[in-house]
Amino acid sequence: MNFLLILSVPFICTMIGASTVFFFNNKISHGMTSSFLSLAAGIMVSSSIFSLLLPAFDAAEVSSVYPAIIVSISFILGGVFLYSIDFLDRILNRKMINKEDAEKKKSLLIFAMILHNIPEGMAVGLMCGVALQTNSLALINASLALAIGIGIQNIPEGAAIALPLRAKGMSKGKSFCYGALSGVIEPISACLAIMFVNYIQGAMPFLLAFSAGCMIYVVLEELVPKAKLGSNAKYASLVFLIGFTIMMFLDTTLG
Repeated sequence: MNFLLILSVPFICTMIGASTVFFFNNKISHGMTSSFLSLAAGIMVSSSIFSLLLPAFDAAEVSSVYPAIIVSISFILGGVFLYSIDFLDRILNRKMINKEDAEKKKSLLIFAMILHNIPEGMAVGLMCGVALQTNSLALINASLALAIGIGIQNIPEGAAIALPLRAKGMSKGKSFCYGALSGVIEPISACLAIMFVNYIQGAMPFLLAFSAGCMIYVVLEELVPKAKLGSNAKYASLVFLIGFTIMMFLDTTLG
């Protein structure tokens, strides 16, 4: 199996999600956007639990005698970090008009998704790095399964960025580029993890839990409030549960 292909799977899936802007007209219904946001929120919450927090506990138990403390503090720091960025942004731009402020919030969402993709890419890279060192077929298959699981999660994430931008009047090309942008960091961080596989493993508990905190903050601050607007609120909750269940099933069967 080509390891470059494995490392590229999450980014390719992000591009697939962002490419949905090419299949819709200029006017995208709120119900469609709400569905994607709800699905992404459910997947991100599920992924933060099963792909990030639980592995963070496992990794911390190996490297530390206080895994619960390390994971809990790192998780909170992830949310506090994004809250601080959002708070400072509001302080510095309190006189901006609503439209500009909305664009700033969208920038926060893109930045947060880029940030939480770093440890996911590193996790795939670390597994590939160990598989390369041991030449283990089982680890190669596990690397592919992990990349596919993360990639499926990335599809609605790419759409959740690209579709709202398109709905606000941005061109299809630029909306696609912004949506795909959040996934670029994954193969980059994966390659870096392979290069430093012998040195970076000790930091994974912090990075995974920190990433989970970022994801939950984005879900609560950006995705859920927008998904619950209008008459689609009750359906948004059901779509959230579907997204959560899909990712839970994939993580517990493929992971």
